[in-house]
Amino acid sequence: METMNRRFALLAPLALLLPLPAAAEKIALATLSDYLNGLTTVETSFTQINSDGTLSTGTLYIHRPDGCGSNMTRRTAAL
Repeated sequence: METMNRRFALLAPLALLLPLPAAAEKIALATLSDYLNGLTTVETSFTQINSDGTLSTGTLYIHRPDGCGSNMTRRTAAL
């Protein structure tokens, strides 16, 4: 137990060296709105936890103005 406390005491200050989130640059609402309205295609991966505890991963596609869809790629064992 003493070894664990010593290890914790030595490693805890290192947590202060972890990078902190950078301050985001402030932009005008109109600039953000123009950017979002200009998007035509977005693609992102996702993971969902199913009701039976299994994980499914997939890709979400958004194509404007046509619509959106998703593609489930994998189902893994329960947690």
